[in-house]
Amino acid sequence: PMLLTWRIVIASDSSGAQWTSRKASDMAMRYLFVGVLPLIFATPLWGAEPAVAARVGEQIITTQDVDRELSRAVRKLPDDAAVVARLKQAMLQECVQRELALQGLIAQQQAASAADVDLEITRRKKELGKAAESWNKFLAASQHTEASYRRETLWRLSWVRYLDKQLS
Repeated sequence: PMLLTWRIVIASDSSGAQWTSRKASDMAMRYLFVGVLPLIFATPLWGAEPAVAARVGEQIITTQDVDRELSRAVRKLPDDAAVVARLKQAMLQECVQRELALQGLIAQQQAASAADVDLEITRRKKELGKAAESWNKFLAASQHTEASYRRETLWRLSWVRYLDKQLS
């Protein structure tokens, strides 16, 4: 079992004020959503950096990350804005939990290596073909940047490795 302690910077406004949570608990997760929804789910202007939904240590979870994961989980979002907001809240919590687990695996040196991640990305690129535009089309279709795909690959490989170790 992993024991994790973390500091989450939930959001910050233009004056630099930050909302934070110190230790994992149900109460800490509630702070994610109280009064910061307008900041969390603000849509950036075209070409601007994606809005920060949460920070877990130094790692940023963007609204684009939350939206991408939500679109994978729910094919068609309902028309009710309140329901969509609750779904986004739940997905943000899931993203935070996943990042905390990944950071715990990294801290315990149980995460996949950079070489493992590079090998998996190289394998994926070969599947797509030699043209660079195939890779770029894949990233665009999956709503990823190269960095976000790399982080997701690190998570997938690390989690499988952890589960294999725990189940054997």
